[in-house]
Amino acid sequence: MFFGVHILRNDLIISLIIMFLPYPSTIMIYLGRFPQSKRKRSFWIAFWFFLYSSIELINLKYLDLINHYNGWNIWWSVLFNIFMFSILRIHFKKPLLAWRVSISMDFNFMECVKYTD
Repeated sequence: MFFGVHILRNDLIISLIIMFLPYPSTIMIYLGRFPQSKRKRSFWIAFWFFLYSSIELINLKYLDLINHYNGWNIWWSVLFNIFMFSILRIHFKKPLLAWRVSISMDFNFMECVKYTD
């Protein structure tokens, strides 16, 4: 009773716990076990974007834990996850290049979302 009432009293605290525990942990696993061969890299990226997208779909459709707004849908999340897991490796090796690619893709991504509303 104490834990649920006093520590997890609102969505902000739950969101912060999720942001600071599972996400960094899975990213460390993703980067720490990143394969060397190109073929295995493709499967590794696909595994992780499929995992993250599947979890989001389950939370969205079956558990009703999240909602999408402003034209966002599961397919935008899938595209974002593909991009995110691809860029994470680049950022790990060449951070400045990853920043340039991310910023340019962000502007393109925002334009695409704007026209789907």
